[in-house]
Amino acid sequence: MKKFVTKLSAFRFNSAKQYTNETVTWYVLDSGNDSTDQSRCFTETELATFIDFAINNPVNFPGGKDTHVCEEEEGPYCGGYAGQVPRNAKRPSVTRPNNVILRKNPTINTLGNIGHCMDVILLDHNGADNHTYNLDFDVIGRIEL
Repeated sequence: MKKFVTKLSAFRFNSAKQYTNETVTWYVLDSGNDSTDQSRCFTETELATFIDFAINNPVNFPGGKDTHVCEEEEGPYCGGYAGQVPRNAKRPSVTRPNNVILRKNPTINTLGNIGHCMDVILLDHNGADNHTYNLDFDVIGRIEL
């Protein structure tokens, strides 16, 4: 089982467009029946499919791409506590989520709130939505510090 590390650029999780090259460690997202989102390591087939997707989208996945051995317990978890936090909540300034989710039909927050786990939409080099994620599985990425 493997995890995949890339840079992520040209995306948005709300109305703010992000062009920084964030280092992201990717896992497969398993959505449970109890409204929790858990991650797991890639199978070899899933990994090959996602690597191909990343290679074919260099605007969103610039630079190097690495695979690493993965332990099932190490991936991100988005549970009930992972909801949206209002912008005016008293907590340190947050400019991005800790975990980003790529899926065919993302749900984007238009209020400007930032949560622990958020769907993202991929952008093209001009900043227009270009979300062509069409894989048969969703992925979750932990943004590394």
